[in-house]
Amino acid sequence: MAASDHIHPEQMKLFMTGTELKGAITQSIDRAPMGTMDQMWDRKRKESKRSGVGHGHDTHASIKERGWVGPGPELFHTTIPGAIPEFTKHELGVSDAHHRIAAAADIEQRSKGKRNIWIPTTNRSQFTRGEGRKQPTIPSGEM
Repeated sequence: MAASDHIHPEQMKLFMTGTELKGAITQSIDRAPMGTMDQMWDRKRKESKRSGVGHGHDTHASIKERGWVGPGPELFHTTIPGAIPEFTKHELGVSDAHHRIAAAADIEQRSKGKRNIWIPTTNRSQFTRGEGRKQPTIPSGEM
């Protein structure tokens, strides 16, 4: 039996590869309002390859040389309840480390599976949006 067979399906991962993390993230504060996640990741990858000055510069070269150094990103797990269970939506978001994730995923893809860059992740407790927002009801006879 493989080690992964012992992990509960709801278990949150402590380490993920750059490619795996990039593919799992479904929302980001850095995504342009009318843009897609793929467009955001492409922009972050390009910015990480710039040398000199600017946000995210030299990130690609640093990760290629040393791998992931320091703490990893904090992942935000969100459940948005649907009208029926089949329409419930699960999202995974990140608020920082976009350039490093994009660079790690690019390096892994260019190596064609020969190199994995393991990223430590911190998972924020799963919370649900939408619950507890019911309008207050006025008991009959209190108006």
